[in-house]
Amino acid sequence: MTSSETSPADAIVAMRSWPRRYRTELLPIDDPAIETRAMTIGAAGVSATDLAADTVRSLTVLERALHEVVVTDDPVLHPAIIDRSARRWDSAVAEAPAAVLAQLDDVAESFASAIERTDASEWTRSGTCSGRRVSALDLVDEAVDTAATNLREMIAVLAALD
Repeated sequence: MTSSETSPADAIVAMRSWPRRYRTELLPIDDPAIETRAMTIGAAGVSATDLAADTVRSLTVLERALHEVVVTDDPVLHPAIIDRSARRWDSAVAEAPAAVLAQLDDVAESFASAIERTDASEWTRSGTCSGRRVSALDLVDEAVDTAATNLREMIAVLAALD
């Protein structure tokens, strides 16, 4: 986890842009061939749909952690908050890309709303995760960075299939 680089206002914009940006790459038009391509496992062992689903799950976990930090004094957070490998699920995504994108719409909007509701005085609140202090701002920064990283990896997986 890096030090906070993303302002809350920038994070809100990013959260609300992820659904459009992911949809543009994953499923730009409703076509069975494009859907099959989005679900094809690439050389890295994941499909573009798997990466989009990982973003959904990661944003969900990080939004819950943000809630814990804001409402609880010194919460102990799950190690997956700072260890992305702990957020990976072993099973492949069985859902269609459109369903994953619908989930991304919901979780990204929910996270953006949670950021908007967070008072300026609450951004320095923190919890403990694997022996480290993690602030509310760190959680938002991690969410933005995770979504951006997964989008870049998703683009690379799709490009390698061409």
